[in-house]
Amino acid sequence: MNTVGVNHVSSQPSKRRDGGSARTDVLPRTKRHKPCAAASPPVVPPVLDPPNSAHTRVAQRQKMIAKGKNTAGYDAYRRQVPVEQRRPRSMDTPSTPDVHRDVPNKRWQGLVRA
Repeated sequence: MNTVGVNHVSSQPSKRRDGGSARTDVLPRTKRHKPCAAASPPVVPPVLDPPNSAHTRVAQRQKMIAKGKNTAGYDAYRRQVPVEQRRPRSMDTPSTPDVHRDVPNKRWQGLVRA
């Protein structure tokens, strides 16, 4: 029978070279932690300034509208449907949403895509 590459499992505990058993000579390790005072200070999330965050939101929305109006498709739409022929609140002629309107971001993006 060929025994190359076969691991044999012994029922006896393994012996160390110094004659002691590998299982009984191992001392339990104790974990050493830093004292609480030496630990790093708690992380405080940054507080957003409400007027500042609203200003940033308005700027992002204006940038998104500017990107949409700077397309060939929007130029073609402007030539086909002049401002005088556009009806308010119509899906045939959608209007640009108000950037200052207080709506969630996903809903506002839906208004822009409409």
